[in-house]
Amino acid sequence: MASSNFPASVFHREKIPIAAERTVALVESGQKPPLDWSSRALYIGARGTQNWLSVVHEPNYPLRGKNSYVLHKNRLAAIKDLVPATLVSLGPGDGIDDIEIVTALKTQQADLKYIPVDISSDLLALALTNLKPHIDIPVSILCDFEGKQDFLAQVLDKYAQSPILFSLLGGTVGNLDLGEASFFAKFKQLLQSGNHLLLDIPLAGPSWTAESEPRLNTALYSDAFQRFLGVGSGQWNSQFEKRIEFSLEYDDQIGAKIITIIDKLSQRTILKFKRYEWDSLLRWLKACGFAIKFAQCSISSAQDLFGMGVILLSAIEVN
Repeated sequence: MASSNFPASVFHREKIPIAAERTVALVESGQKPPLDWSSRALYIGARGTQNWLSVVHEPNYPLRGKNSYVLHKNRLAAIKDLVPATLVSLGPGDGIDDIEIVTALKTQQADLKYIPVDISSDLLALALTNLKPHIDIPVSILCDFEGKQDFLAQVLDKYAQSPILFSLLGGTVGNLDLGEASFFAKFKQLLQSGNHLLLDIPLAGPSWTAESEPRLNTALYSDAFQRFLGVGSGQWNSQFEKRIEFSLEYDDQIGAKIITIIDKLSQRTILKFKRYEWDSLLRWLKACGFAIKFAQCSISSAQDLFGMGVILLSAIEVN
């Protein structure tokens, strides 16, 4: 991480410093989001937070429950030999998934620190509330971790202790506005010796087809998900089917099905979903210069439509 004078505005909530990156702070105060923000714009403000929470707490939300795609088991298996000094959670949402990881890591490192990073101050506050009883939090970071990784590095230089375990859970890697190539190229600079990145990966199974894909079927978008998407382009309500269109593309290099949701009126992208092909993604990550320390997924038969994988990465060290 580059060292420099700490540039953030820092304020305190519940006695925990919050480092706020300028662009995100301006958007939260009412300024229009940058043009390259699509999914990132959906989480801003109290409405964005509430809409997201409504989605993830729906009874049929696919990642709910302890047995969802064996995510919990695989996450714990991935980190069982790690002894990080700091867990940096990228986009923790309400932070509930982090409690299990923090609890497991603290059995090996009682002095573990936790630093949440989010683009929404309301979600950041919620993560602080949920994690504060479990772990020491030296700072929280209001930051766009896709576009402002230089800012993130500077804050971590001041507050984090190495080695660091970064986490990006919930399949968020499949929703990145700027794409995998940009994210991983920049992020590799944060993976100094001893640091790791834990990822949840949304997968297309062997039986996946466009016809079986719920994100290509307007009838399968719940009211809560429609409201969540509406934050970016106004409230659609009954106009949902008339206002959106989908595109489906394939990235053969990474091995991904890319579903893009577009607002017909503005022709702007609202959100992207990616479902990855497991083996292709692993090959691509290796080609990008990462060492794969752990890789397990839930896909177990040729009949599987969908799955989730867990990957633990480090940067390949050059002697």
